[in-house]
Amino acid sequence: MNKLASPETIQQILNCYSSLGDKKYRIGSSFEFYHCPFWKNSAMSPVLITNHNKMFSELKKLESDYKKPIAKSPYSFKRAYVNYLTIGKKPLNKKIQKQFVDQGWQYFADEESLNLWKSIIPADIPKNVQIKSGRYFDPEIYPHFLMTMKENFSVSDEFMKYLDKMLKKIEANVITVLLIKNEKVIGAGLVAVKNEGAILFCGSIHKKYRNKKYWKVLASARQSLSAMKGAKVWITTTRVPQLLWRGDETYRISNFSKKA
Repeated sequence: MNKLASPETIQQILNCYSSLGDKKYRIGSSFEFYHCPFWKNSAMSPVLITNHNKMFSELKKLESDYKKPIAKSPYSFKRAYVNYLTIGKKPLNKKIQKQFVDQGWQYFADEESLNLWKSIIPADIPKNVQIKSGRYFDPEIYPHFLMTMKENFSVSDEFMKYLDKMLKKIEANVITVLLIKNEKVIGAGLVAVKNEGAILFCGSIHKKYRNKKYWKVLASARQSLSAMKGAKVWITTTRVPQLLWRGDETYRISNFSKKA
């Protein structure tokens, strides 16, 4: 049987997600999450399990409460979902999968981890590399971040429209970090911080510079800058094979959504 994240760890993770959310929701005694403005899905507003004993008896309540119109945008998931966290790499127990499936929920078997740190990743910054940070919409920052999103994630203008809308709502929590080598931006990322928790997201390194430890520099810089605003715990979620299971603590994310 898989080992579960402790209740204390779940609350630490929720504190990290509070930096993206405007309100904490509790459904029954089993589920908690922060609603991310204009962006409700299992990545930005994960529904975490706080009571496994009553979870299956309260799935119907989760389905019912989920139908309430909290946000309206193309990036709000249309079906109820839940994120099941277990410690380490081990695949989720098939008995648990079956219990969800028997109640009409779909299991997504993608490899995905939540990496959690309680200390700043040590990273030496090369002499020809500079760190630049600022507000998300700073005119000296935003165009460079946008460039990294388009080059590394091939995002559409529509995607950026809704990302900008969300970040305008929570901009006070967000720091944008640029990684610059020889006066050229080679990577960028965001960190949001609140309640002593922070989440690293939208981070990327340009293809030419990958697998050269620049990811570690970018992650460490975001941690250090957010620590100055009170962060003591950091998380990031990833499906990138090279970045899986890279935290001080790592949790497998098993995602379930209600079938249409």
